[in-house]
Amino acid sequence: MDWSPNFCDSTTKNPPSLNAGATFINAGASRARRGGDIDVVAKPFAPRRDCGGFLLNEPFVKVRNLFTRLSFMDLNFDGQVAVVTGASTGIGRATAIALAGEGVQVVGVSRRPPESEAKGISFFSADLSQPDAPQLVIEHVIGLHGRLDIVVNNAAAGQVYEGFLSEEADGWAKTLDLNLMAAVRLMQAAIPHMKDRGGVIVNVTSVNSRLPAPDAAAYSASKAALLNVGKAVASEFASQGIRVVTVSPGLTATPMWLGAEGIAHQVASMKGSSPSDVADETAASTPLGRFLTPEEVASCICFVSSPRASAVTGTELVVDGGLTPTM
Repeated sequence: MDWSPNFCDSTTKNPPSLNAGATFINAGASRARRGGDIDVVAKPFAPRRDCGGFLLNEPFVKVRNLFTRLSFMDLNFDGQVAVVTGASTGIGRATAIALAGEGVQVVGVSRRPPESEAKGISFFSADLSQPDAPQLVIEHVIGLHGRLDIVVNNAAAGQVYEGFLSEEADGWAKTLDLNLMAAVRLMQAAIPHMKDRGGVIVNVTSVNSRLPAPDAAAYSASKAALLNVGKAVASEFASQGIRVVTVSPGLTATPMWLGAEGIAHQVASMKGSSPSDVADETAASTPLGRFLTPEEVASCICFVSSPRASAVTGTELVVDGGLTPTM
C-alpha cells in the first residue's frame, strides 16, 4: 500500500495529464441527467495515469466544463499566500488551482510533483508522515513569500479492510500519523506566522468522521480526531484573528477512490467483483447518484478560506451531496 499523501506512485516519467476542467466519473450514464451538461463519452475509456488514474475500459460520464468549472469571483484574497498539502492530485490539486485562480500565491506540497505546472502554484516535495516535514514546509513558504495566510490540510491516505480485527497496529499508526499528526504538526508550525495579521486553516476530513466505516476504522477515527482538533484550535486562536474550518467531503472522484490502488480496487479485490462495479454501485447509493468532482469540493474550500467567510470558524462544512443522513 502506498501511504503517499496523494496515493500517486507513478512508474512513468511523463504520464498524460488530466484535464482539470473536465472530470470523468464512472457513475452510470443512465442516471446522469443534467439538461445537456453531461454527455456519455462514446469511446469506452478515460484518461489515466499509471500512478492511479480513473478506471479504464468502462463507460464513463463526461461532465463538461459548464458544470464542473471553477467560477472565479472576487473573494478579496489580495496578496495572500497559501500552502496546500496533498496538492498533486484530487481535491488538493483542484484547491491549489482554485486559489491560484483567485490570485493567491500557492505552495503545493506532496511527495511527488503534479503532472503539469500551473500559474501561481509552486511545488515543494515533502513526505508529511515524517515528523520534521511540516516545519520544513512552513520555513520554505516563509522564505519564499515572506508571509502565510492560508493552510489547507488535505494530505491523507486510506485503506479498507475485511473488518476491525484485520487492521493491525502498524496500519493504525501510519494512518494516524499522516491523516492526523501531519495536520497537527503543520498547524503548530504555521500558527506563529499567522498571529500578526491573522489567517485561515482549513482541515479536510471526510463524512467518515461522523459516519464511521466498519471496514476503515483507522481512517474514520483519524478524520474524527482531526475534526475535534480543529474545533479546539479554532476556539483558542479566534481572538487572534486565526480561523479554523473543517471541510468534510463525501464520495469524490479522486485517486484515493478510483486510482489503481484506490478504495474501489481494494473493495473489488475482497468481494471478487470489478472496481468499476464497486464504483458504480457506490455512486448509485448516494442521493446525487454520482461521485462529486474535486472541483466542487475545492470551490467550497476556496470560499471558506476567503475574507468573505470572515465569520466562519470552529465549524464544519459538509460537502457530500446529501449523503450524511442527519440534520
